Formats: sequence, structure tokens, C-alpha cells
Amino acid sequence: MNFSRLLNDTVSILKPDGATSPTLKAAISKNQITLENVFLIEPGDLVVRTMSNGGTETFRVIDPGFKEKFHAIPAH
Repeated sequence: MNFSRLLNDTVSILKPDGATSPTLKAAISKNQITLENVFLIEPGDLVVRTMSNGGTETFRVIDPGFKEKFHAIPAH
């Protein structure tokens, strides 16, 4: 199974200094946001989700929970 197919949400990361990541694909659930790690995410960063209805949701990172690549699953 292709891990990327599970990433159905669009997010960007907003750093405390105002820097913003490029748009990233993510999977957002009740207590977790999963995305392929192409951008350094740290505690205090904001994850901004853009929804198809034009709205946004903002989540504050408490624990980035980085996972290294494991077989066919990329680092996330």
C-alpha cells in the first residue's frame, strides 16, 4: 500500500518566527496529525489545515513524535 494515499488533508506549518512551510499532505485524526517529514516540525509550531469548504483549522504541536523510515513506510 502506498503511504501517500492515506494523506488526504492539506496543511502548512507556521513557525513561531513567522516562517511557513510549503503546502504538505497530511492525515488528521482526533489526536494525531501524520505527514511525510519533509519539513522540520518542533513543539510550538502551528499546523494550519486548509479545508475544501475554504475554512481553516489550526493545531499547536505539542510533541512532534518523529518516526524514522521503516521498510516501505517513509519517515513521518
